[in-house]
Order: sequence, then structure tokens, then C-alpha cells
Amino acid sequence: MQYLFGNLVAVVMTIVIAAVVGALLRRVLDGQPARWRSFVVALIAMLVVAGVAEPVAVQLGVTASATPTTQAVLWWLFIMLLVVLGIGVGALGVLVMGEALLPTGRYGTFADIARSLAGGARRSVRYLSLLRVTAASRLWRSARNGPDSPEFAAAITRTLSDAGPTFVKIGQVLSTRPELVSPALAESLATLQSDAPALPADVVEAELTRSWDRAPGTVLAELDRTPFAAASLAQVHTGRMPDGTEVVVKVRRPGAVQQVTVDTSILRRFAVSAEQRFGWARDVGAIALAEGLGRSLLGELDYRSEARNARACAAGLADDPLITAPTVIADLTRENVLVMQRLPGTKLADAAATLTDERRAELADALLSRVATSIFVDGVFHADLHPGNLLLLDDGRIGMLDFGAIGVIDPETRRQLSLLLLALLTGDDLAAATALTLAFDLGSRQQRGSADAMRRELGRLMTLHLAGSPDFTALVADLVRFLSRHGVVVPGDVAGAFRTLASLQGTLHALVPGFDEIAAMRSILPTLIHRSLDPMLLAQHGAIEAALALSIARRLPERIERVSDDLASGRLVVRTRAFADSDDRHFAASLVTDAVSGVLAAVLIGVGAGLFTVADGPQIGPGIGLLPLVGAVVGTAGTALAFRLLVRLFRRRS
Repeated sequence: MQYLFGNLVAVVMTIVIAAVVGALLRRVLDGQPARWRSFVVALIAMLVVAGVAEPVAVQLGVTASATPTTQAVLWWLFIMLLVVLGIGVGALGVLVMGEALLPTGRYGTFADIARSLAGGARRSVRYLSLLRVTAASRLWRSARNGPDSPEFAAAITRTLSDAGPTFVKIGQVLSTRPELVSPALAESLATLQSDAPALPADVVEAELTRSWDRAPGTVLAELDRTPFAAASLAQVHTGRMPDGTEVVVKVRRPGAVQQVTVDTSILRRFAVSAEQRFGWARDVGAIALAEGLGRSLLGELDYRSEARNARACAAGLADDPLITAPTVIADLTRENVLVMQRLPGTKLADAAATLTDERRAELADALLSRVATSIFVDGVFHADLHPGNLLLLDDGRIGMLDFGAIGVIDPETRRQLSLLLLALLTGDDLAAATALTLAFDLGSRQQRGSADAMRRELGRLMTLHLAGSPDFTALVADLVRFLSRHGVVVPGDVAGAFRTLASLQGTLHALVPGFDEIAAMRSILPTLIHRSLDPMLLAQHGAIEAALALSIARRLPERIERVSDDLASGRLVVRTRAFADSDDRHFAASLVTDAVSGVLAAVLIGVGAGLFTVADGPQIGPGIGLLPLVGAVVGTAGTALAFRLLVRLFRRRS
């Protein structure tokens, strides 16, 4: 028992001493290394010191079996002090190397590292499976021919289909991006289906219970255990509220977030490889595209965002007699559960054949007008309006679904975009170039010659598309490519607005074969511009700006008089103060400190090395000279200072 107690005390004392020594090492290095690193290195250093102590004690006769002299004990203490200093400097060197190779904070805590390793294992397994899929579909071989080739379209569609739910969803999104993919590729990607095996009803009910903190039966009067739809990342069930309201309950599949996170990180790796190999991948910005798709997919998996989006879009539809959106049941919506009013109906494109020609034309005009109004007047629009998200309801209205992605455009940009589109559709290249300059702030970034060349190319593009049979989708796609060629970075929401207008083509043509979107937009845009430039609204803006200008103007004479007096009397002085900002002062001070530390460390190491090599001089013991001993201490101090400087440089670089 006494033996066990003694060992326990020794272990506790060792841990305490290692913690103290680790704190000292961390302090010397300006607190940069993590505490656990300093503790581990200190513990190892203590074990090394303990291993050296016994041989030194035996050599000097300082052992329990012998009677050591006072001189032997002092020598042992002195030598051990040197050993401790040397091992301490070595420990500092280990910590510095650790900071150089694995900086503190880069990999987080032990729990973060464990999660990272687990995620890395999942990514590795998934990566290998995707490599097999791409090899089987011969995607890389087909990619040499570029996205316009039929072989590439077939290969990438087959790859995405075999790669799993996340990639199927990505293919479906790309099929609605005419500015990024060719018509043949978009048509091929549109055939991708995201159907998935249904989750067992017990799993769905368990997810709802966890989210609502109570059983679904206590919340809903009825919940259909058979799914209404089962997709790759979510599952939808129908139900009924206690007040009789028919609802749909969208439940995120367990593990969907982890799956999308792994797949999108691998997608980015593929994009990097594609940009390194193929010019067309660099032209479309494959890496940026992959990152944007990843952020979009992860954002759509938080159903609270979709609920906010639905409410924002529904506000613009409140007074529309022909188009509506479902009401969100906010009390039951969570991050992984979305509950909305059920809109009974069928897909609009499929139900078009049951309508009269007059009704179809009325719905087509109303749909285009509503989407254009949401973009150019309201500023909040549905950013994923493919045909599957439009229903023909039982009461004859159009219902919009799936608000996972919306776009938001500020008022000034909306006005410039509406003017740009009107100029494009009327063939006014000068007005279109001016609207482009204002919408994307090109005036401060372009020379006169480049602006003229841009206007001429824009005029040729407009002439080509407005002649013969105009195609609005092709016009939008070529406009986005035109902007990309001229180095114009189109904001995401603006690109989303173009994409939403283009994605309507399929639905509009299903309603009215041969529907002329350009003619319809020509007739709609003047009204929209008039609404966005409402005289009362402009008068309010003018009054606000005039009041601000008046406030500034009232102070202007006094300031002009003061400046003119100082100028006339020769007192006008322009004063500037270097390092007025505290961050600048801190940065300059740290540079000076590091420079002085570097010089001092170099001097100490040089002096220590010089003294350590002196053979002659005072002797303090057998074979031990005073000057080499002083040199060892001085060199040790210089080395410790150099290590501290290195860690500070690592931190500044980070």
C-alpha cells in the first residue's frame, strides 16, 4: 500500500512539474505553442534529464550507497544545471520545429483532429469510389474534346448519375445554367433523376421526434407513413394539422450534411485537376464553380433558410391573382425539418395540355411578368425556378415550390439591370454599354479604347440575336460569356437573375409553343422601369439627398472662409502623422523588437561559440574551463532567444 501511495505521489508530482516546465517553455516562446504540446515536450525533457542524472551521479560518487562529499554534490548540481539548460534548449527547438511543421490552431483540439482524421478516412474511401466511376465512364478521355462534344455530355452525365445523390443534384443545377454549359450538355444533364430508396417510416418519425421534442402524433392530426417523394437528400411526407390544414413535411436524410460536405470537397479536387489539364475548365472557372455549388448545396440543407426565403417570396405574391406560394408553418420548422401548406396540383408543364389556348397564354404572360417583377421591382426572386418547381393548382393558379435558393438585388442595381435588358432587347448598343458601365462599375476600371471595343462587340452580339428567330436563353448565355471575356465579375445574385429568366423558357414553351420571350419582355420592361422609377419614390429620394446636401452646404462658407484666411496669412499647413493608427504602431514596434532580438541572438550565439572554443584560461575543475562554461551558458541564452524569434515570425506569417 505504501509502495502504491509513493508511486501515485511521484506520478502526481511529475505531472505538476511537467505542467510548470511546459508553461515556462511556452512563456519563453511568447505563448505561441499549444499548452498540450508544451506539456508533452516538457514531460519528455524531464524523462531525459532523469535518465542522465543517474549516470552523472554514479560518475561523481553521489549515490545512496556511497557517502558523497560536499564538492561532489556541488559538482553534480552544477553539471545537472548545464544538462537541464541544454535539454531545455533542445525542448525549445522541438517546439519551434512543431510550430514550423504543424502550426498551433491549424488543426484545432484533439477532438478536432479526431474528427478531421475520421473525415479524411471517409473522403479517402469516397475518393477511391469516385475515381472508379470516372474511370468506368472515361470522363477524363472525353474531357479533352471539351464540353461542346457529345462524348463529353454523355460521359459526364453517366459519371454524375453513378457518383451518387450529391453529384446528381449538382448535375440538375448545372442543367439550368445556360451561361455555363452548352445546350447539348444542359439537355443531357436534365435527364438526371434524384430518386432514392425511401427511408423507413420509423426513421422519419424518430427524426421528427428529435426535432420537435415530442412524438409526431401529438403535433399532427395525421402523417402519411408512405413518402410523397423520396429524393437523395430529403424525403417528403403529407400530413394534416389539427385544424384540418393539409401540409407537407420535408425531412432531411440523416447524414446528408456529412455526405454533401465530403462530396463537395472532392468535387473541388476534381475541379483543380480539370483546370490544370483543360483550357475550357479554366475558361468557365471550374474551381470557383465547384466552390459555389458546394456552398449552395450546404445552404439548402438548412431548412430554416428555405423557410425565410419562402416567406420573402410569398410577400411579393400576396396580391397576385394567378400565382401563389405555400405558407410556412414556422412553429414546426427546424434546421432539418420544413413544414409547409400543401398546394394540391400537378406539374405545370405536364398539365398544360388540359388548358385552353387562351388560359395557357394568360398563365405564360402572368408567369413571365411575375418573375420579371420580382427581379426588377421587388428585388427578391426565386433563383431555382426550373419546371419541376411550378405546379398548376386545382383552382387554376400557378404554385411556386422549393425556395431553397433565392436572389436579392439592391434597388440601384435593379434599375440599371432593367435599363440594360431594355436596351439589349431594343438594339440600343450605346444605352446597353452605358447601363453595363453603371451596373458593374466599369467606368473606373476601363480605358476609353477598351470601352469602345466592348460596346462594338456588344452591338454585334445584339444584332446577331435580334435578327431572325430570337432566342432569349441564348442571348442571356452569350451576354454572361461576353462579360466574362471582358473580365467583368458578375455578382452571384445578378447571374441568378439572368439564369432564372433563362430557365423559364422550357415552361413557357410548354404552355405556349413558340412563345416569344423577347417580344414579351419588350412589352413588360417599360412598365417595370416605370414602377421602379416611380415619381413619388424618386421625389422622396431627391428630398432626402437635398436635405443632406443642404446640411453640408450650410457648413461650407464657414470652412471656405477659414481656409482662405489661413492661406492669406500664410498659416495654411497640411499636417500628417505617421503611424497614427494603433495597428501600424504595433506592427512597426514588433518589427523593431524582432530586429533587435535577432541581432542580440546572433551576438550571443557568436560570443558563446567563441568562448566555448577557448582552450586556455581559468580552470574550475578537472578538464572544465571557466570560459567554455560561460560560452555554453551565453550560447544557450542566444539559442533560446533565436527560437523565440522564429516562433514570432511563424505567427506573423500566419
